Amino acid sequence: MDTVIDEKRVKEMMMKELAGGIDGGWCPIKDIKDPCIDVIAKFAVSEFNKQSNSSLKFQTVVSGNRQVVCGINYQL
Repeated sequence: MDTVIDEKRVKEMMMKELAGGIDGGWCPIKDIKDPCIDVIAKFAVSEFNKQSNSSLKFQTVVSGNRQVVCGINYQL
């Protein structure tokens, strides 16, 4: 069953991440169980599948880091 997350919640989470980060540095994601992290990961898998004509299926995020630059980069 997919968790439905509204766009406002994702934006709020990203703004919190931006406020707490050090520009350019990688650091662990504080709450890997945050449903917004799953939304980001599902999007990444979906885009990968489109670009590579693959059929990977998202299961779960087990660890991750983030980097604050002109936005946020994620390693999941």
